Amino acid sequence: MHKAAFFTFTTMKKIILPAVAAFTAMVFAACESKPEIKPERETINPEPVKTYQEIVKSEETTDTFNVALYETKYTFKYLIKISFKGIEATDSLRIPNLNYEPMPEIKQGKVRPSCIVGFLDDKKQFMEGNEVLFQDNKLKYHPLKFYDVSGGK
Repeated sequence: MHKAAFFTFTTMKKIILPAVAAFTAMVFAACESKPEIKPERETINPEPVKTYQEIVKSEETTDTFNVALYETKYTFKYLIKISFKGIEATDSLRIPNLNYEPMPEIKQGKVRPSCIVGFLDDKKQFMEGNEVLFQDNKLKYHPLKFYDVSGGK
């Protein structure tokens, strides 16, 4: 009886130990390896990836405040197209490389008409970048926050 139990334990040890080691190695490899985000896109989507529109009514007219984000050749840079009352402008949004696909976002601003252009972090929290607004009959675009990713040295 003791010999059979010992034989079973030894046999199981020979089978299970390599399987556990292989499984552990796969788990560590999966955790350590993230797909590399390429600095340049292979294909560029010609359609806006995010848009913001706000209808502005006055006694005389109804106008639409438009802000749209477009992909560029560079993965972490977006073209911003702005239009309102026949005025058109462009600028760019740079998103820091945080080792995941960038997620640009546009939120409504505090004054009318305006919006905040930024991105979502890895926890889907909105990170402000730039404010776009129409004030004193001018389109204005100014940075709210800057983000930097360094190597930690």
